[in-house]
Amino acid sequence: MAKRISLKRNKVWQVIFADKGSWQCGVFIPKYTDVSQINIVERHKNMPELFMLLEGKVSLLLVANDGKRKIVELKEGKILIVNEWHEGFRPNGCMGKAFVVERDKFTTEYLDLIKKKIIKKVVVK
Repeated sequence: MAKRISLKRNKVWQVIFADKGSWQCGVFIPKYTDVSQINIVERHKNMPELFMLLEGKVSLLLVANDGKRKIVELKEGKILIVNEWHEGFRPNGCMGKAFVVERDKFTTEYLDLIKKKIIKKVVVK
């Protein structure tokens, strides 16, 4: 059996397939168009995420626990595993989509970069 899945054009995050109790994958279209717009980053506590560029340009702002920031551009044909604070953006407002694989049960923490504290936790079960 084969199944086609239509992608929503402007949805930031769309789960497209999941193996219940294990993992899920989806398409991520960052809402931000410049790193300067990012004030909040997220991480899945103790669970890495896999990112792969699908089309266009997507970069991730990575923030280490010590506050050091690094921008990583997703590259065609290269997979990036992320296990730290992060948020994506589409440089200069260009089109960009990434394929993401993550666990299907996790806790997402949100860190306010200005206040330097966790402002929210969301549990996905």
